[in-house]
Amino acid sequence: MKFITTDNRGFSSTITLLTIFMIIGALSTIGSVMYTELDQKDGFFQLSENETEKILDDITSYLMVEEGYACICEDGMKIALLVKPVFDTEISLADINLEVAEKDCLKVLKAGDVHELKGSLFDAEFWKDVGYNIFVVIPVLDRDNSLSSKELINGDIFFVAFKLDDIKMGDTASFSFLTPHGSCMNIEIQIPFSTSSVFRIY
Repeated sequence: MKFITTDNRGFSSTITLLTIFMIIGALSTIGSVMYTELDQKDGFFQLSENETEKILDDITSYLMVEEGYACICEDGMKIALLVKPVFDTEISLADINLEVAEKDCLKVLKAGDVHELKGSLFDAEFWKDVGYNIFVVIPVLDRDNSLSSKELINGDIFFVAFKLDDIKMGDTASFSFLTPHGSCMNIEIQIPFSTSSVFRIY
């Protein structure tokens, strides 16, 4: 009795080659999709220098200026900055200074009193007591009353109000908060048109 045997080596080689081609095709497709996705997102890595600096400021700052307002008055300019802490770390107002640079003058303002705002911000009574060496604080969101009663910031949102006495049209001024936590966020304004996107000058 004879047994007929078949040589399967050629068939196995064909299957192996097909499998290899399928794997290469799949890897090629995955690579192409990944390249397309990265290429579409490549714009993220092509930020301008100013945009990059702003992102770094936002990440590393302890206090962020959300909005800024200015109003020219008889004896200079009134400035109000809407401030929001990046972190909920408790910090005393006594540990916060405001650095003000205008022309060739550099000042460091200390924190003054905390005032409740009633009515218009720039017409409020507290401006009479604001000198040129302090800033005052006006709570906006102070849920636990820590800012009003203890002068402690722990995630509260508030206005910082101060005056500049020697500023004229065309001048530039910049402000930075100095705290024991994180770096300082720098805001620069030019009178009458601000170079900062957060500022509105009246």
